[in-house]
Amino acid sequence: IAQLADQAVTRLTGPGITQAERVNRFRVMFNDGFDVQAIARFAMGRYYNTATPAEQTEYLKLFEDLIVQTYATRFAEYAGESLRLLGTRPGPNGDTIVGSELVRPSGAPVQVQWRVTNVAGAQKVNDIVVEGVSMILIHRDDFAAVIQRGGGKVEALLANLRTKTTQNAATANQPNRNAPPPRR
Repeated sequence: IAQLADQAVTRLTGPGITQAERVNRFRVMFNDGFDVQAIARFAMGRYYNTATPAEQTEYLKLFEDLIVQTYATRFAEYAGESLRLLGTRPGPNGDTIVGSELVRPSGAPVQVQWRVTNVAGAQKVNDIVVEGVSMILIHRDDFAAVIQRGGGKVEALLANLRTKTTQNAATANQPNRNAPPPRR
């Protein structure tokens, strides 16, 4: 987790990194450090098994795009936070829970727990719990609500994710209003 956090700060923040490069770098880190397939399947819940193979394939791509776009954009707003590791403890199903605090330059630290699992001999994150709130459970609840509003159809979720990823991509390509003016 410490290595992942250090890598994120080093590779995703700082001047001169374009948003497109930040997205590409975060995508590599996300796929290397997280159990993306398991997270995506869990987030879709029981609907994953009712989806057609084509829907599953599109969903997995859209899910990855959504997460990558969302968090790459957040790293563009990095303001000097650091991660302090607090220790580990055994978790369910042989997982390890890594406790940490996100230390902010101003404000109270944010409690973050990382659930890490062994995937084919590699340690990968399969959930992040921020101040007691599981990120994969949030996605699962949100996705189930979208599917239910769409009459129980997976296509409703796919349409929603298509819209979000298109909007995120368009927003990411807008100039950063907080960036200093270019030098002449």
